[in-house]
Amino acid sequence: MALHNIICLVAEWQFRYDKDKTFNLNTQPLLHWLKEFHGCDIIYRHILTKEDLQYYLKYFATHKRETKGYDIV
Repeated sequence: MALHNIICLVAEWQFRYDKDKTFNLNTQPLLHWLKEFHGCDIIYRHILTKEDLQYYLKYFATHKRETKGYDIV
């Protein structure tokens, strides 16, 4: 069993350091590696608005039985 399980709430963002170069962060490959290498479970949610974030934070707080083993957010 994994030492830690992860809830990942990801907002879309880009870093632009000049007109032609944009850096996008994609967390899914890292989460996949953590799942495969360390055997941890992952809950992944894409957050687009403040309301989305509020919804998921409230959901995870009120559904503790489903998220009992998840200790990293």
